Formats: sequence, C-alpha cells, structure tokens
Amino acid sequence: MTALGFRSKNTDPEFVCAFATQCFDRDIVDTSPYQLLASMEEQDKLLAIPSSYMLAARVSLLIRGLARRLGYSDFSCSALWRDEFA
Repeated sequence: MTALGFRSKNTDPEFVCAFATQCFDRDIVDTSPYQLLASMEEQDKLLAIPSSYMLAARVSLLIRGLARRLGYSDFSCSALWRDEFA
C-alpha cells in the first residue's frame, strides 16, 4: 500500500492490511469506517490516502452497504473486481 501512496505513522503491516481490506474488499468489523479508523489509530495513525483511491473506497462501501441490506453479509468487492484488474 505504501507504493500506492498510502502512509501511516509506523507503517504497521497489520494496520495497512486491515485498512485496505475494510476500504476496498469486505467488512472486517461491524462498525462504521470512521469508528474503525478511530479504533485503529491506537495501533497506528493513517497519514495519507491518495485522492485517486477515494472513489473506489466509496463505491466499495456503498456496494457493501447495499449488499448487507439485501442480506448478503459476506460480500466481497475484490472478488468481483479481481478479473477486471488481472
């Protein structure tokens, strides 16, 4: 993620992986994105998110919210997008 422009204070690999999973793939916790970031800041602090990835994160969050509302609790955006970027 750091090669893509994401930066955190300690560059903790677990933090980066959890953040990327929550933003671009699937819900790893049952809280809002803001609550997740607030709780994750105890482990590491996010310093930079490239603006070019904000739309993809937003779309992922919206699609997952819709899927959850329709009863698909284990929905994964990366599984859908995998073939598009292979």
